[in-house]
Amino acid sequence: MPPSLAILAGDGDVQGLGIGPLAFRKALAMGNADAIIDGDYTMSYAELNDKALQLASELYRRGIEVEEPVGILSRPGINHITAQLAVAYVGGSSVLLNAAHSDTYLGERLAQINASWVIVDVEHRERLPDYQKIVHLHQSSTANVPDQLQMPISSGAHQRSHVIYTSGTTGKPKAVQILSRGLINLATDPDCPIFPFSRVAQASNVSFDASVLEIWAALLQGATLVITRKELLLDAEMFDAHLKKYTPAYLYLNAALMATVSAQIPTIFSHVGTLMVGGEVVSKEAVRHILQNGPPKQFLHVYGPTESSIWVTRHTLCVADTFLDSLPLGKPLHNVELLIMDDNGHPAGRNTVGELLVGGAGLSAGYFNDEVNNTKAFITLETGFNEPKGFYRTGDLVQAKDDGSIFFVGRKDHQVKIAGHRVELEVIEQTLVQTGFLLEAVAMKVQPPKLDLGALLVAYAVPKPGVVTDKGTVTQAFKKFGPELMVPRLEFVDTLPLTTNGKVDRTLLTKLYLERFTGAEAVESAVIQQPQTPEEQLAGIWASILGMPAKKISPQDDFFALGGTSLQVATMISDIRKAFGIKIPTTFPYQHPKLADFNQLLQEGGSAIARVNERDLWVHDAELGKDIFPLAGPVTDWQSDGSVFITGAAGFVGSALLAALIKMPHVREVICLVRAANDAAALDRLEATFTKYGHTSAISHPKVKAIAGNLTDANLGLGETGFASLAARAGVIFHVGAHMNFTVPYHTVRPTNVGGTLAILRLATTTKQKQVHHISSIAVYGCARGFLGTAESYEDGDLERSVSALEYDIGYSQSKWVAENIVWNASRNGVPVAVYRLGAVLCNSQNGATNPNDYVTRIMKGCIRMGSYPILERHRFDFVSLEFIISSILHIAATPGNLGHGYNLVTPDQDPSVSIIELFATLNRIIPFPLKPMDYDEWTSRFTFARDDPLTPFMPLLQEQVYDNLTRWQIESDPTMYRNDNLKRALKTRPEIWGTNPNLKEMMHGCLDSWIN
Repeated sequence: MPPSLAILAGDGDVQGLGIGPLAFRKALAMGNADAIIDGDYTMSYAELNDKALQLASELYRRGIEVEEPVGILSRPGINHITAQLAVAYVGGSSVLLNAAHSDTYLGERLAQINASWVIVDVEHRERLPDYQKIVHLHQSSTANVPDQLQMPISSGAHQRSHVIYTSGTTGKPKAVQILSRGLINLATDPDCPIFPFSRVAQASNVSFDASVLEIWAALLQGATLVITRKELLLDAEMFDAHLKKYTPAYLYLNAALMATVSAQIPTIFSHVGTLMVGGEVVSKEAVRHILQNGPPKQFLHVYGPTESSIWVTRHTLCVADTFLDSLPLGKPLHNVELLIMDDNGHPAGRNTVGELLVGGAGLSAGYFNDEVNNTKAFITLETGFNEPKGFYRTGDLVQAKDDGSIFFVGRKDHQVKIAGHRVELEVIEQTLVQTGFLLEAVAMKVQPPKLDLGALLVAYAVPKPGVVTDKGTVTQAFKKFGPELMVPRLEFVDTLPLTTNGKVDRTLLTKLYLERFTGAEAVESAVIQQPQTPEEQLAGIWASILGMPAKKISPQDDFFALGGTSLQVATMISDIRKAFGIKIPTTFPYQHPKLADFNQLLQEGGSAIARVNERDLWVHDAELGKDIFPLAGPVTDWQSDGSVFITGAAGFVGSALLAALIKMPHVREVICLVRAANDAAALDRLEATFTKYGHTSAISHPKVKAIAGNLTDANLGLGETGFASLAARAGVIFHVGAHMNFTVPYHTVRPTNVGGTLAILRLATTTKQKQVHHISSIAVYGCARGFLGTAESYEDGDLERSVSALEYDIGYSQSKWVAENIVWNASRNGVPVAVYRLGAVLCNSQNGATNPNDYVTRIMKGCIRMGSYPILERHRFDFVSLEFIISSILHIAATPGNLGHGYNLVTPDQDPSVSIIELFATLNRIIPFPLKPMDYDEWTSRFTFARDDPLTPFMPLLQEQVYDNLTRWQIESDPTMYRNDNLKRALKTRPEIWGTNPNLKEMMHGCLDSWIN
């Protein structure tokens, strides 16, 4: 017999009693104190005790014996808790059943442990018809039962109190026997966050082990259980209101659910005393997001298998933990013993990976009626104290650091956890084959890039030859063998790929599924047969671009729905031109994306093609913003306020601006809106950008606050509450973000570049008046000289003159023109704004970093790759360095008197403005392989428009003729002079800023490595 609980728990008062007698004593002591809050109904400890005693007496009358398993099939709430308490009073073992499972499945589980009795509530009274002996809670009575003073039955801490099925497996789940001593040890842990009169959220599924701790720690400590149902957990706003109302001292959530709700409402856990998270690998980004946006009073990372009575380690989380390779599992709990063993069965030293073995007070009595698995999982070791001790082999690979903290490394077998459920992959595979439809199958855990989706259970399977089947048929057959939660996402393949040593290549399959999941490219190899018709030839072109079999492309398929991108549009148009001799405008696929549309175009010989002209739309949009007015009162002094909001920080210019802002002493925080699935992913994007562009300041700087959002949404993707919160928090706005694409038409970039600007102006005029520093482009002037004969373009000039020129420009330029007009409309109403039109930002002259997707970078890379450049005598570039841009913006923004003006960020008198001939002449002097000048038409005829060709995104600029047989790039030759009188005036007090712009040769030397590489 194990040592008494008095020794294990360190509590001399429990005298080895089981949870039944201890809970009874606590209920008597608590009297009329609240025991359970379930919606509008509250039950006291006295009432709960009476109800449980009545049911226990009924169970006793029916002959329930000590440790006899009794199933409980009930909704979460008072009836379920009463049932567990009654079973404990009679000395039995509660068998926790999930009502979502089928009667067949539940019957198999009960038969597995020889259970004869099931307690059900009214809702489930018709369930399990094959079980004749069912005690209905509403039928419980005190008639003809022994005196209640005989209750509870005397039971010991060493006796079994619960049977919990390992979640997530199929076939035959293991029935884990939980002893009273394990639960008592957790409840009496000196650091247990549950205490008398505190409120405990009963939020876990009542068939999961976490719910046992919630219920029994509360009952043994005299706390109040607050029933928190599933429908609340799945609605973030309702859940937030629930937590605000009850302010629980204890809440446990699995990792996936925690990440999901916190992404929707960042402050949701600020009303919680102790938040515990575990069940599977926890996202560091989600933890950081919670800690930075309204953390609970205590945030604990817990770990433990069901076989050790739920938890065995605990760690208090802090922001610093989120920058480690993985979150610490922590150190052992009270009366828990841990061993880390290497592959040879010897204790592993510090910083050495080994399998974790768990022993101590919480150790299970093993699996019910399962000696085979007991022999594998539960072992006895000599520990050097002349007393053999039992341990459970977790199969988890861990590593103990020098301070004793334990870190999870991976799994020793193919058992994984998904959404808090334990899944044995081999059993999933066996069950799939047992359906009779498949030859073989392989299952795996796949983590998609979107963090709020959580991990997925995926299976690749080979169908039996000659068996006509589909995924739905196999799935339905699979469900007969196990719970719905275990059904994998099924993919069919002809054969399973193998590694060189003959094992299934799970890594390759995972990669293939992720490619399919994200739509980056299809997983199947292109199978292009000899085309017989124009439509088949078109399908072949699409297939070669999209990486999928041509036979799977139907006439009604949409190019973009199949995964096509704007870059691939250029390749497609080029391939169609080569195959059929028809020139298609880049706007056509966006208006007519179906294969049938292209086929009809071919049948008509291209005569139906007309370049889509969206002039009326963007000219109309330029009137927006006239209804935006400033707030009454002073404009926020952002340098005193210290809170900066920036968009586009994950871009080349935006990241440099962010890096500069966090170095400014008066800036206390920089809130960055980043397009991402959640805040954690947003911070990841910023980290990647800082690394990419070589910024020295770490993005982990405490001033940086990354929030996931979307410029296409009127509330910036933050919801009304989040938008209002941001409006009250930010003291100034730097709007850098934009959708830059040189291929797509205006309507495609309109939601981000136009809608986003409107949202930014609305944010600026909500709660408190904020300055808006809008980053624009000299592209808003269009081909002013070529179409209008405009020799000079002034900073505060009328943009209306550019309409005729922009009609032949790309959608991006049109959208920036519209966005700037909207800003000026608001400015004329009194909204404080400044507009910065950037020239061609060549590079970061300090480290040579360039924007790989920038117009200039791609032109230079493309020409170097081709070994030639076009002869455009009068085409000129207005190059500026990144340092010059950032220094100018921040200096101008620091002086309120500079508001209300536009600033052309080009150098004085455009001295470095160079022709394309001068540009490549300079380049030829510093590279070892001089480029050859070519006639423009000859140069463009050599384009490949391959997927990796740097020039592919610029096909509309370079090759598509839009006016008088000229391309856009040809029309842009001999550009207007961009006056910068306002800029000169603003920089008069800081003349050294002009010096941050090196001469052309110096800048090109800095960029050369990135261009060539």
